Parts: sequence; structure tokens; C-alpha cells
Amino acid sequence: MKKIRLSLFALTLIWGTGQALATQLISNYSFTTTATSAAPSQVAFISVNPFDTSLGSLNSVNISIAGTLSTIIRANLISDGAGGYQILPFVSYDNQKFVGANNQYFQFDTPAIFSHMGVTGVGSSYQFDDTFNYTLSFDKSGSSSFFLVSSDASHTSPISITGSLTNFLPSASYQNKLMFFDTLTSMSGIGFDFYDFTNTVSGTMTVTYDFENNQSNNSVPEPASLALLGLGITGMSVIRRRKR
Repeated sequence: MKKIRLSLFALTLIWGTGQALATQLISNYSFTTTATSAAPSQVAFISVNPFDTSLGSLNSVNISIAGTLSTIIRANLISDGAGGYQILPFVSYDNQKFVGANNQYFQFDTPAIFSHMGVTGVGSSYQFDDTFNYTLSFDKSGSSSFFLVSSDASHTSPISITGSLTNFLPSASYQNKLMFFDTLTSMSGIGFDFYDFTNTVSGTMTVTYDFENNQSNNSVPEPASLALLGLGITGMSVIRRRKR
């Protein structure tokens, strides 16, 4: 009777060894904005797909945001009252924030600030080109981390970013959630009202869901499982022969 139990136990191990597989789901979302002197504040809408819980159990979310920022500044001709024109110093600021609709996904509590200084002469123009890269992650423990890498060390990173793993799960009210990319460009300095500028931002947000696929390993037996199946069948054959 003990031998029969051992054989049945072996068969139970075979079909019970299916394990959850670590899997990744990667999605890319693009965004772009163009701000001008007439419309310095711009918002881009990014429709991000939440994690599909039917796929398995979500372990972590990793986000990479990479893009470029191009600023063109032109000085209008301002008379200096003596037959010449003023030389106008300036400082330009571009504030960037990502905000999830209805407090979903994540948000920049403070903006990233890209600033440039210069002095423009008669009808002159300046162009500044920057690159930026934000890296964020959220996991089951509730911890999160973020980094900003830009092409200019003088730029200011966000002081804090908030979010959580559960914010990437679908809600009952809507399946596709919106992220807002908010950019605001401003000028300061002597005579800053006499500047024209165009600020163009474009980039890509990559969202990677790391999860355990609870169904993907149930249909294909592992080599060890097949070996165990052979032992179980052999044991049952021996028992039947002895009974005869």
C-alpha cells in the first residue's frame, strides 16, 4: 500500500510543478508640444494602457522617458534713443511636468526646469537644443525611484515624484488612462517683453510591466516532470506485477 501511495505522489508532483514565469510587457507612447510667445503653455495628452490583470500578477513598473527640447529666441528691434538698438540680456525657462489624470499612474510634484542665459543684439536669434531622460520605477513594496539625465548640468531635476504600483492597474470607470505632459516656457530679463520664442518638445515614454504569468507554464511539462512521470509509471507497473 505504501508503494502505491508513493507512485501517486510522484504523479501529483508532475502536474503540480507548473510555475509562474517572469514576463515583460513593453509599450511605447510618443508626445510633442510647441509653445510660442503667444501661447507659452502647452499640454500633450498621452493615452497609456493600464496593466491587464488577466495576464498575471504585476511585480513592478519601469518607465523611461527620453526626448529633445529645442528653443529658438529672437529679439525684436528696440531703439536705444540714440540711433542704435538695445542689447537685451535674457533668461529662458522651460518647465516640464508629467501628471496622471485623476491621480493615476505618477506625477511630478515639482517641475524639471531647463534654463538658458544670453544676450541678444539687433534682430539676433539664439537656438538651444537639449536632451532629457527620466527613469522611474515602482514595485510591490511601495518604493519608487527616479532619475533625470539632461544634456546640461545647470538644469534642475524634479524634487519629488509620486506614484504607486496600484496606480497602473485598471479601474472600474475607465480602461485607458491619460497622462498629461505640461510644458510652460517663460522669459525674464531687461526688455523681455520684446522677445519672441518658439519651444518644441518631442519624446517617447516607454512603460515596462514586469509580471508573473500564472498560466504560461501549465501546458508544457518540464524535463524533470517528464522524468518523474516515468518513475511513477514504472513504480505502478512493478506493483501490478507483484500483485500477480
